[in-house]
Amino acid sequence: VQKLRTAEEMLAISESIDGTYIQRFRKLAKQLKTCLCFGFAERIDKEIYNSAVFIGSDGQICGKYHKTQLAEGTHSSWPFNRVGERLRAFDTPVGRVGVVICNDRWNPLIARTLVLDGACLILIPSYGSKNKAQNQTVLARARENGVPIVEANVGMNLIISKGEIVAYKWGNDKITTTTIEIPTPISQKAARLSEQEYLQYQQPEMEKRYQQTVKKFRLDSSS
Repeated sequence: VQKLRTAEEMLAISESIDGTYIQRFRKLAKQLKTCLCFGFAERIDKEIYNSAVFIGSDGQICGKYHKTQLAEGTHSSWPFNRVGERLRAFDTPVGRVGVVICNDRWNPLIARTLVLDGACLILIPSYGSKNKAQNQTVLARARENGVPIVEANVGMNLIISKGEIVAYKWGNDKITTTTIEIPTPISQKAARLSEQEYLQYQQPEMEKRYQQTVKKFRLDSSS
């Protein structure tokens, strides 16, 4: 992407959800009888989205997602950086799944919204940070929401189940496999209670206390 500087170049490599690139993987998923989730540059009219698609083992598209949390140093006005406008989980052969893309992992509200929409598994196709802080952030998302998370990064794979890292491999040629338990969906009543409890921590008073605490820490560290 760094070498593609113009909108014309980006449009040339982008593809619609019905394009040959997606069709190729739909056939592959059906042939292998396995589910696939991956990212691609999706073209809608003349706009380009950082998108991820989930294809079921029957070759059907279960859902797609547009990245909503742009990376630092990028802007939504760039021709390949349109921001997604929906956070929705979708039904798949393995249960209801939520997808976040790369930098989305740093925003706890994105994963939380997907879980409240019924996601029992979160997938993270990624191209970016591979340090300890990144791993701990993904682990925090899993523990906050009580769902397993699978991340496929460039040169790193991470699988979290029941709040613990159960598989982790480093290296571009590594394939990571393990068995995890996907929890059953929570009821609508439980989802509402969970949402209410979570939103309590978003109240203005909590934000005020948080800012006061941060200010205190900074003063203490500078003294």
